[in-house]
Amino acid sequence: MLLLFKLCLVLIISKCQQVNPTKIIKKGKIKDWNSLEGVNFAVGGATALDISFLVEKGLYDVLVPTNYSLGVQFDWFMDLLPSICNSSSGCKQVFGSSLFLVGEIGGNDFNYLFYLGRPIEEATTYVPLVINKISWAINKLIDLGAQTLVVPGNFALGCSFVYLRSHPSTDVEDYDEAGCLKSYNNFADYYNNQLLAELNRLRQLHLGVNIIYADYYHASLQLYQSPTQFGFTKSILDSCCPLANANYHNPPAKHCGEPGLVSCNDPSQFITWDGVHLTEAAYNGQKLFVQGARISFSIWDVSVFLDGIVKQETGIRISQPQNHLRT
Repeated sequence: MLLLFKLCLVLIISKCQQVNPTKIIKKGKIKDWNSLEGVNFAVGGATALDISFLVEKGLYDVLVPTNYSLGVQFDWFMDLLPSICNSSSGCKQVFGSSLFLVGEIGGNDFNYLFYLGRPIEEATTYVPLVINKISWAINKLIDLGAQTLVVPGNFALGCSFVYLRSHPSTDVEDYDEAGCLKSYNNFADYYNNQLLAELNRLRQLHLGVNIIYADYYHASLQLYQSPTQFGFTKSILDSCCPLANANYHNPPAKHCGEPGLVSCNDPSQFITWDGVHLTEAAYNGQKLFVQGARISFSIWDVSVFLDGIVKQETGIRISQPQNHLRT
């Protein structure tokens, strides 16, 4: 069994559960919990940077729904360690055969900036800070014994429904052939390149550790560029539940799934569910992350399956982790 630890989920602005999994586990509220099943520490709306920093910079706004940043999530992970392993050597043995999914995190740090109307030039100055925080978490996990980590990049922001609706342009030159905003896609691409450069530095620093870059940008870009190829009939300007975030500069009065909001009859025809998140059909491994193994994971050609991960480097099979740990 593959033990998966997941830290950090991004781009969740709708209602979601925001609880400390460590407290729930320690209180015995998860019946028959087995440490080998892994833990998900992700929190909706979480940022990589600490909330104190955002407050200091005047960036903390009612749009930010949580103060459970990456650092807080990592503290939860550390609090749970005694329930997983009871010694340094024991932890290294468990984590050495586990998979750590670190992210996607950092996207919300920029989303909130853009929702507040801040320019891309300002957001660019925060890229090193966000990446340094992610790098800090990766180093901490490796020090604890992690040997296999998957670090996703950001999505194609300029193709996202929320960006297209909240930052429209009257200049056709601002859009690419797929109808995506070039400037926000360029920013996401720049951020991803900077993240990848840092991961390459960490690979040299931690020889023998598998640090895998998950290219969410090009994986999602495929859907927007060729939607019908993946079975989607609706435009990228259509959302299955569009009323949930009608005004993206303010918190929605209601969220998708709540009484009073009417969603579409067939979400599988849409790429986006609520204007921010993709639909289940878009997230489906067969349509996004598995088909043709077309996602680029830096040096690796990686096929991602729902029941495990197979990594290939220049055609050579890398041994698969025995446990699945979620960070």
